[in-house]
Amino acid sequence: MLGLIGTVIASDCDQVAARWGHELLAGDRRKGCCKARAERAVQIPKENPTCRMFGRRNREIRGGDVMRRLLRPRWVRLTGLFLVFLGVTALAAHVLDGPAHRYMEREINRRLTGYTVSVGALHIHPWTVSLELLDSTISQNTNPTPPVARVRSLTATIHWRALLHRKVVADVTFDRPSIYVNLKNLRAEATSDVALKDRGWQEALEAVTLDLKIDRLEVREGDLTYLDGGPFKPLQVSRVNATAENIRNIRSKERAYPSDIHVEGLVFDAGRLWLDGHADFLAEPHATVKAALRLDEIELDYFRPITSRYNVSVTKGTLSLAGNVEYTPTLHEPRPRPDAGGRGARGIHPYRPHGPDRAGHGRARP
Repeated sequence: MLGLIGTVIASDCDQVAARWGHELLAGDRRKGCCKARAERAVQIPKENPTCRMFGRRNREIRGGDVMRRLLRPRWVRLTGLFLVFLGVTALAAHVLDGPAHRYMEREINRRLTGYTVSVGALHIHPWTVSLELLDSTISQNTNPTPPVARVRSLTATIHWRALLHRKVVADVTFDRPSIYVNLKNLRAEATSDVALKDRGWQEALEAVTLDLKIDRLEVREGDLTYLDGGPFKPLQVSRVNATAENIRNIRSKERAYPSDIHVEGLVFDAGRLWLDGHADFLAEPHATVKAALRLDEIELDYFRPITSRYNVSVTKGTLSLAGNVEYTPTLHEPRPRPDAGGRGARGIHPYRPHGPDRAGHGRARP
């Protein structure tokens, strides 16, 4: 009896255990499916230790190659030599500024006659192969005050474009030059035994270019002022910009003009000056010019210092004209061109009082 009861109990226990085992196995399977689904949803890539090791190794190899190349003896020597060259060149240019300044000022004055040049400072620019003269003044020896010219900056360099034609010539630029002339300066020139063109201006300018011939010349924002005696307004041309190209041409035939020129400026604060054409700067005995000329709204009142010498007074009026001008040693040929825009003299009020003519032409008719 007891054995029968034990057998029944054992059988019941086995059934319960089997049922619990199936339930636990099903739960584990459900948990495993949920975990797999979560991993697939997130999709977190697993890092391969081998790839990580070799990628870091490749980066280290590339960085090491660059450093080894930079630290090769040949590159180190070349870089060091280049830096030393830059430093020595800059230092040499700075050291030579003083001696070059004194030499340049002395050489310019040696070539000039009747005038004295003072150079404020000189700078050597090795990177552009140029010389720059700063704050220079030109004084007439007979009337040293005020100076007849001031130049804010004068730069002389090699004309690089001419090297294409196998010519070594100079390119000169005047930056903000100012010329001031009064009646005393003109009287001193009139009584001098040396003509103005024979005073060595070209030779003095070639001293700045170290005797290189000048092939290009440029003026930027220049001023020209003439002050006559008496209560007259100064004659002034301001904001002058001018260029001259191909100055050192081969010897040209008669009336051939190989050099391009252009000049423009402001006349008496309101008028305009414009000239564009060609020239031959090597012609003998002096340069020749053929160009188009235009003047706009030039006030004639400023010319009273000149007209008063001929016993003529002009108090009002403006002058506008356009034409072609040709100037040669054997030909002086202005060719005015008619203009439908009404160019000419307008609003002139001339007056010639009775009395002796200052120019020596007798008395004026009533």
